[in-house]
Amino acid sequence: PGAQQAVDPLLVSLQDEDLNVRRSAASSLARFAGQPGAEQLVASLLVLLEVEDQDIRRLAVELLGQFAGQPGAEQAIDPLGALLQEDDSNLRRAVVEVLGRFAGQPGAEQALVHLVARTKDVTQSA
Repeated sequence: PGAQQAVDPLLVSLQDEDLNVRRSAASSLARFAGQPGAEQLVASLLVLLEVEDQDIRRLAVELLGQFAGQPGAEQAIDPLGALLQEDDSNLRRAVVEVLGRFAGQPGAEQALVHLVARTKDVTQSA
């Protein structure tokens, strides 16, 4: 419960208008990687992948990468893979980097293979 009391305001701060506030919150949240309750934090970060603000989504992607290889983090692989369909190349780039941190976990390689196939399709139709 104590950790969750610290995490909740930080999650709210990830959506602050001020970029410095968001970065500070992200840095603080990254410290929870490997700590008890990290699975709940991963689930909360997954919700941020759905917001419209691309900067917030990228920040959530980068934070999820901090949890790669830890119990509960594998729940992020499919939602991250789905972001490879997005038009924002910066977001896709961040997702590829983070999925690389999940190497060896089921789903991560498949998501990257899908990206390569999609890239070939786009290149061939251009």
